[in-house]
Amino acid sequence: MHQTPNSPPTDDLPIPPRYWWLKRIAIAVGLLIVGLVVLRLWWGHIVDRRIDAMIARYHAAGDPILPEDFVIEPISDEENAAWYYTQAGHSITTPADLKISLDDLIKDSQLRLEHQEAVQTILHENKTALEMARHARDLTLAHWTIDPSKPLISNWIPSFSHHRNGIKLLALTAEDHLQTGRPLEAANCVADLLAWTSTLESFPSLIAHLVALSGDMMACDILERAGPSIVAMPEESSVLQLSTQLQDKQRLNAGWRLAIQMERAFFVDTYRRLGDGTLSSIALARTQTLRAAARRERTIGLFVGPAIRSCSLEFEAFSDAMEKAGLQSNFQDSRAFSGGPWLVRPTGVSPIEHFRWWAKRLVLPALDRYVFIHFRALTRRILAATALAVHRYELDHGHRPDSLDQLVPNYLPVIPADPFHPQNAAIRYLPNTPHPRLYSVGPNGVDDNGMYEFSERGVIQYEALDIPFFLDGPPSEREQDEGESTDQQGPDVKQHEEDSRDDDKGQHNNQAPQDRGSNRNHER
Repeated sequence: MHQTPNSPPTDDLPIPPRYWWLKRIAIAVGLLIVGLVVLRLWWGHIVDRRIDAMIARYHAAGDPILPEDFVIEPISDEENAAWYYTQAGHSITTPADLKISLDDLIKDSQLRLEHQEAVQTILHENKTALEMARHARDLTLAHWTIDPSKPLISNWIPSFSHHRNGIKLLALTAEDHLQTGRPLEAANCVADLLAWTSTLESFPSLIAHLVALSGDMMACDILERAGPSIVAMPEESSVLQLSTQLQDKQRLNAGWRLAIQMERAFFVDTYRRLGDGTLSSIALARTQTLRAAARRERTIGLFVGPAIRSCSLEFEAFSDAMEKAGLQSNFQDSRAFSGGPWLVRPTGVSPIEHFRWWAKRLVLPALDRYVFIHFRALTRRILAATALAVHRYELDHGHRPDSLDQLVPNYLPVIPADPFHPQNAAIRYLPNTPHPRLYSVGPNGVDDNGMYEFSERGVIQYEALDIPFFLDGPPSEREQDEGESTDQQGPDVKQHEEDSRDDDKGQHNNQAPQDRGSNRNHER
């Protein structure tokens, strides 16, 4: 288009005002983006410095906290007890037409008689697994494979079903030996079971620790059902080995400590990977739709990554407290550590704090519950070891001791302390009742004179009243002594009653109604 003589030059035309505003807005947006990027980098730097400082503190104390910290030197399969137990567990088979669980066969002697053919088939078909477990018992080394290049969540939650099946197979074998009058073989099977759970404790996982504790409880139940028959064997060394295994408190504590250390490492590794965008909560999804969602999640993580990574810092105090809780001398002292502000939903705080609390609660396990399970297994092991000492005394003297003091020093070095008693008093002994028993004061910390109650399934509960260990086998709910008088106490109960009466009275008054309901069906 040609300019007319009177038209002004194009270069001299003024810029309309709206273009000046667009330019200012573009500059402002650019500065805002630069500022946000700088803020995001500074935020990430601060969070990473705090995380690195936390890691340095644990390394200075000699504690593992990174995946590579749990890697140990490999050993040959021939020396590796973990390899034998893993292979044994994977090789276990059960009849396809068996409609009864191994748990029911283990607990019910009548059921085993009714299905004796199936039981013998199970034992015969898994003879190799039993032989591998017996061989592994003599091995002192164990190595579990952990790949530090993968997210810990890939190593942290393996399937332990084959280990559970192996433990149940040994329990069923022990029960079958007892039922057919072979106490020596039964004792060896229980020793094999305890060796399996001991090796499982060396796997750095809370799940492994819980599976091991479940196996320990199963071993103690077998010894309780066996009663004095378990010591009626020519080889006393087998009973002594069982007693030594049961009294190994250090093994349980080491397993708990390792489990909590892995919990801490899991949180640090998972939150760092989520914050860095190298892991998503649905990273293992296989469908295209979920993969697209995982990519969007990683993109969001690029913006709020420091907030996600900082969640790992919240678990420092939590994991430290839980580690201390499981290592206390008694359950009552552990309660000072197993509860904390991390369990309480914050009020009157920013949305970011609410987000962090929800992020923690989504993955925070009920470790306070696990502390109880840990102490319960420890208590049952102590009671079982003491019961073996009582049975050995009875075998040598023709009668049971009147007091646990008579077991020291020939049968026990000392009378074991009760892990549930707030003052670490000795476990109790009731020799003169229709159902003679040892017992712990239980999680309420109160001596209820050996009283116990049954659950709706007809099994004795360990979360209410006292925790008993019966010397002649546990009674059924029908056999419970409704008329048993609490004044039929053994000398060990009377010895401690006066010292603990004031403390017990205060704890009775403060006890929750659900712990001491009036409608309970408990032994008098």
